[in-house]
Amino acid sequence: MKITTTGVAGTMESSDIIITIEPKDTDGISLELESDVKTQYGNQIRNVILDTLKDIGVESAYVTAVDKGALDCTVIARTQAAAYRAAECKHYIEGYERKTDLSFSTSEIRNIDGCRLAETCRFLEKMGLKYEGGAEVTVNLYDDDENIVGTGSLCGNILKYIAIDDSLQGEGGAASIVSRLVSIAYMSGRRRLFLFTKAQNEFLFRSLGFFTLASTDEVVYMENSRNGLSSYLDSLEKGTGIQGAVVANCNPFTLGHRYLMETAAAQVNTLHVFIVSEDASEFSFRDRFEMVRRGTRDIKNLILHESGDYIISHSTFPTYFIKSTQDAASINAELDLTLFGKRIAPALGITKRFVGTEPYCVVTNAYNEMMKKLLPTYGIEVIELPRKDGISASMVRKAIREHDDALLKSLLPTTSLEYIKERGIEL
Repeated sequence: MKITTTGVAGTMESSDIIITIEPKDTDGISLELESDVKTQYGNQIRNVILDTLKDIGVESAYVTAVDKGALDCTVIARTQAAAYRAAECKHYIEGYERKTDLSFSTSEIRNIDGCRLAETCRFLEKMGLKYEGGAEVTVNLYDDDENIVGTGSLCGNILKYIAIDDSLQGEGGAASIVSRLVSIAYMSGRRRLFLFTKAQNEFLFRSLGFFTLASTDEVVYMENSRNGLSSYLDSLEKGTGIQGAVVANCNPFTLGHRYLMETAAAQVNTLHVFIVSEDASEFSFRDRFEMVRRGTRDIKNLILHESGDYIISHSTFPTYFIKSTQDAASINAELDLTLFGKRIAPALGITKRFVGTEPYCVVTNAYNEMMKKLLPTYGIEVIELPRKDGISASMVRKAIREHDDALLKSLLPTTSLEYIKERGIEL
């Protein structure tokens, strides 16, 4: 069996192993093993992998194994699956390759641009999708006539733009693309990966090692770890009594944010404040988080959290598979609120969600209206508080750009002013 591409099988779950197999120009198997039990069982795991590869005829390959306490039977199954994917075998039975001519070839493209980007965009458009940028690595599948018949991209820790031509359905194209993208992500140190997809594709991606975080009638949010969300929730500081929540970007932290959090905290025993973690704002996440920390440290019943990957912001929610921007905003809101209502709130005992009125942004106002409709179905009361003095973060950013210190003093708490000056932040 000849290894021709990168194949990945397995997960990072407890009692599992993830095997990555890549082509090697010279003879022999080069194996790297990472395991918490390497001292005790490293030789056994290595022998199982090498024996399995020998049995199915793999004589040359680079193999990387990340073990989480897998039994021998699991190591064998994962090694076989990775090898068949790396050899681009479409079919196999009981560990033996069934020879079949491949109907596609694979190409890996870094920072796609120019003619190849235009070609990929045309294929996406044909498949009813649209390119919205951000692809670090793109994997394209080509037929014998060099036409694109499949594509997918890695954007940060999110898999996007995955599409397979109808002529390639059932040929292992999606598995080939996802396997290659996952391997690329792992080799760059990204172990936790996510994707958004249409509801009808949920089963496909579950078969490729992804697990559902939240779903609506139209969209599914998935992660390549069964326990990723549970681990995140377990890591959060817990409160007591009546518990509420505020989710905010704080770009930057204003007197309006301070008023919202102080007022909300007075109505509950514990207030959980989630700061959106994505670095897609003028102020970095670390700057925003630190301003909130400094500006609320006197509120003793307030617990500050990073949102991690589990609060879905407008900036990270992909719209490439949704026809209209208006629909995308509504779908994003429903998915995010479903995840919060079903998984996050119950884990922390949150029964109230506080939000400020939104007279300026149509998208945020629509999100708030969706929140009022959806969260009560999960037993969460939505409490809307009036915006303080019409303050908005965009107003603050404009004042910073114009060096309007007098206006800034009326919009920002002293802690934010001092932090911005201390850091020498310019917009």
